[in-house]
Amino acid sequence: MPEQPRTAIRRASRSTGRSAARHLIPAVLLALALAGCSRAERIAEPARGSVFADAVGDQATYAVSYANSSSSDFTVLFRKGGVKVGTGPLSSNRYETSLHADLTETVVRLATGGAVVDERWRSPLLTFNVNGAPAPEQAASIAEGTRTDAFATMVPDGAISSLRFDPAVTPLGQSYEKTVLALLEFVTPRAADAAACTWQTRESDPNGAYAARYEARPCPSPGAPPGPVTYWKTQLRYEPRPSSPGAAQRQLPMTVIPSGHLVAVFDWQNHRLTSLDGVVTETILISGMTVGHSRTEIHVRLLRVGTAPAGDLAAMQQYDQQLAQAPGVPMFAAGPNAALESSVQRSTLGSDTRDSLLAKLAAAEGKPFGPSDTQLYLKFKALVYLHPEAAVWLGDFVQSAHARGNALQIVAGALGNVGNEQAQAALVEAIRARSGNPRTAAYLITMLAQAPAPTTASVRALEGLAFGSPAGPLAQSARLSLGTMALHLRSRAPARAADIVDRLVEALNAAGDDDERIELLAALGNAGSNRALPAIDAMLTAANPNIRGTAISALRWAPSPEAETALARALTSDPAAIVRLQAATALSDRAPTAATFAAERRAFAKDTNVLVRIRALADIWANRHAFGQARTIVKRAVHDRSADVRKAARALTGERPQ
Repeated sequence: MPEQPRTAIRRASRSTGRSAARHLIPAVLLALALAGCSRAERIAEPARGSVFADAVGDQATYAVSYANSSSSDFTVLFRKGGVKVGTGPLSSNRYETSLHADLTETVVRLATGGAVVDERWRSPLLTFNVNGAPAPEQAASIAEGTRTDAFATMVPDGAISSLRFDPAVTPLGQSYEKTVLALLEFVTPRAADAAACTWQTRESDPNGAYAARYEARPCPSPGAPPGPVTYWKTQLRYEPRPSSPGAAQRQLPMTVIPSGHLVAVFDWQNHRLTSLDGVVTETILISGMTVGHSRTEIHVRLLRVGTAPAGDLAAMQQYDQQLAQAPGVPMFAAGPNAALESSVQRSTLGSDTRDSLLAKLAAAEGKPFGPSDTQLYLKFKALVYLHPEAAVWLGDFVQSAHARGNALQIVAGALGNVGNEQAQAALVEAIRARSGNPRTAAYLITMLAQAPAPTTASVRALEGLAFGSPAGPLAQSARLSLGTMALHLRSRAPARAADIVDRLVEALNAAGDDDERIELLAALGNAGSNRALPAIDAMLTAANPNIRGTAISALRWAPSPEAETALARALTSDPAAIVRLQAATALSDRAPTAATFAAERRAFAKDTNVLVRIRALADIWANRHAFGQARTIVKRAVHDRSADVRKAARALTGERPQ
């Protein structure tokens, strides 16, 4: 389509004299592979008979400034006796992105129950960095979406029901634009509540559906003439994300905790959003553990309104007709997105080849890990994802790579993280080839355990090492990794997961000493299976507190009320501080309940061990969004009798010592 004025419309629909409007723009991007969105749906039904105030051709242009920084660290999921993914490129990732542009929205046609709006960006300035280094391939893929029109189907209350993109826009580019457009939704109340100063809605963004509250500050006086009103929009809570049946990744409970608010000014006389500013943050937890954090800052100003020139409008309408058969992309789509993942990996790999990557790998060897090493790891990961056959020669490389070198960690990490059948086979062969060096082989075993869908051959290889090798790092790593494989298979292949758990339980019952029992309990903890509860429960009364502590830790992922009860009981009554500390740590790995929160409060108030009190206090603070008393408890702890507790409380709240 020829270049045309970037059109943006802060669309508004009138509902009993009030307009239903909204403005779109950016949202956070913690992991682009999870990005998606769906139309905002209000708790109340939209007013019947609502129509858009805008006519075909109406357009408005906004200056948009968007910046997002996010970080993720999934290694915390394996901190308790589980697989250690080590340091370097696998530890964590940081993303920074920004977009500065004018957004113009134009109504191109009215449709049943809403309108179709052309979304265009003018002179976009976009940046995208990974771990402090520019990521040009991803940036180019994203920028493609800002250079072509998208068509949003709008409903009268101001929400987007779907978007249609040019076929040339990659799924990564689509995801980014949806992320941007989701942040600025301003959803108006139903007709019966048109004069309300506060209302709640159900909306969606890339992290899922959430409840939002709108509050006028100040509330206009009754009978006041329509004009600009300032509103605070606050995300209250996210709904639990649905599981993906058959998904390769293990299904662990994920929670998104929003914070912050946006300040929007809406002009009711002209039915337009005139500005929006704010900072919002989101904390991502899996099984109660923080794995990611995101901060988004947004500033939007209305620049001008008017009518699209006839020629430009005709071009937009023609392009809209050309894309009529393109599927509407929902703003939120639960579950895996293979097209998006492939797009991300293609943009990451860019023009690199086997030879160019090997040259970069040789240059990285022997140097401290840095942003360039992370980029190299991501490129090898993309290579394995897009070209599974490459796993064969990468496996050969791993078999001979220096045991302590960067290259081994980068390539083995890429193979394990992708974890397709070819990558697993390559790691299994490398483990066999390097079995003479138990520590190196143990590291490769932990990488194999990262595969989201363990193959039968991989499981059998580790079972042979776990139960057929002498005691040592090789057998220990294999047993722990088998537990992790059982967790990965828990939803995908329950029968195979049960077989692994039964084998570990059998070994636990036959264990000859406490060290072996501790090792096998840790492996069962990685499995997170209710099937192991009787065997674990039998160890909760052991005389050795180290066995009791490991058994308590093994309950952290077991999805059972009995496990929760045992953890709360151990936290508040076990005579050994090490056991109580393990119980407090295990509870921090689970979604909180009223019973576990009460146990943590009691432990903080009455426990004689300062480490137990600090661990309980940290989890109380982590659950402050679910339990209103949490903030008060932690703020009071700033004046606790223990200097260590006071220091911990200040660190949690950010308060400086007086």
